[in-house]
Amino acid sequence: MTTRHDTRSSAREKTANAHTQIRETESAVSEALAALRDAWDYAGQRIAQILHLSPTTVNGWLRNERVPLGHAPYAPDIQALLHLLAIHRSLHAMFSNPKHQVAWLEQKHPDFGMPPVDKIAESIEGLVLVRQYLDYARGRGA
Repeated sequence: MTTRHDTRSSAREKTANAHTQIRETESAVSEALAALRDAWDYAGQRIAQILHLSPTTVNGWLRNERVPLGHAPYAPDIQALLHLLAIHRSLHAMFSNPKHQVAWLEQKHPDFGMPPVDKIAESIEGLVLVRQYLDYARGRGA
């Protein structure tokens, strides 16, 4: 027979587990952001510029080793970051050498009429477009 105490205890355990999972995910996103920064040799300020965010925000995420995700649906700044991390993941899968990843980003691309990094920095739509382009290029498009 389940008691009220058992039910409350179980609910507390589920809440604690959910908070632990969120913290672990926030740390993983922070690690991915630091890996992007290191691989591409982009300062926090450059990443912030690309994402249309405050350098204080991005540098705070990097310094604190935590990106506060909150709950889905994610805030626009978090959505933008997740798109950029997906771009990094795709480029890493396509080019193991980070210099080649950066070259792909920074050289004029015939399908965009500009370097992809400029398309990304143009708007959230540009960011999503480059992500979708890479997803399709890798055979992962919807």
